[in-house]
Parts: sequence; C-alpha cells; structure tokens
Amino acid sequence: MKKIHLGTSRTFGHDLRSILASVRWSVGLIKTGMLGPVSSKQKKYLQIADDGIAKAVELIGRLNKVSVNKEKNAAKSKTK
Repeated sequence: MKKIHLGTSRTFGHDLRSILASVRWSVGLIKTGMLGPVSSKQKKYLQIADDGIAKAVELIGRLNKVSVNKEKNAAKSKTK
C-alpha cells in the first residue's frame, strides 16, 4: 500500500509541476507585454503570481524528494 501511495504522490507532483509550468508561461507572456500593454500595478500582481508559482514548484520538489527517500528506506527495510 505504501509503494502505491509513494508512486502516486510522485505522479501527482509531476502533474502539478506541468500545470504550474503552463500557468508560469502564461504569466510570463502577459508580463512581457506580448499580449498587450500591462500597467505597473498589473506587473506587480503578475510578479506575485510568478513568485507563488516558483514557491509551489520548489515545495513540490521537496515533497518528491521526501517520497523518494521514504521509498528507498522502505526498500532497505525489506532487504534487512
């Protein structure tokens, strides 16, 4: 059961990173003005969104590392 859970959390993390990459790309397009003029107030909020996306991606990476470490520890425990 734990093995299924750990693999699922890695897949979930991958899916979240993919979604966040799309959002980051969209925010980036807007920030650069490629889709039209952007006011300084809008840029401020887009930067906040971009920073939040970066923090979420970092957190997902940390959770993935924890999952991998738990999986390795579980495998080591089985071989002992």
